[in-house]
Amino acid sequence: MRITRFFRSIVASLFVLLTVSLSAQTFRGGIAGTILDSTGAVVPHAKITLLGQDTGMNRETESTGDGTYSFQDLPLGKYTVTITAAGFSDTKITDIATRPGEVYALSP
Repeated sequence: MRITRFFRSIVASLFVLLTVSLSAQTFRGGIAGTILDSTGAVVPHAKITLLGQDTGMNRETESTGDGTYSFQDLPLGKYTVTITAAGFSDTKITDIATRPGEVYALSP
């Protein structure tokens, strides 16, 4: 009888752990990077525009003082990133694919 209770408690614990781990999985991804000029210096306050090629979703952000930026919680699909900064030519990167639970490290 004790073994049966013990076995039931183990099975119940495993079920709870499995449920929690499955709910932690995600079907979204991200894109992040650092904006650098041709000499490797960071470009702060660049405008970064994200366009969902499949959905038409549009987001904008600005690079930080150390040139970094991030787009999180993106639906899976392909994206185009356009980078604009004063004194620089615009840069456009297409066909960036997001993967579940991963952040794509973009290096323009």
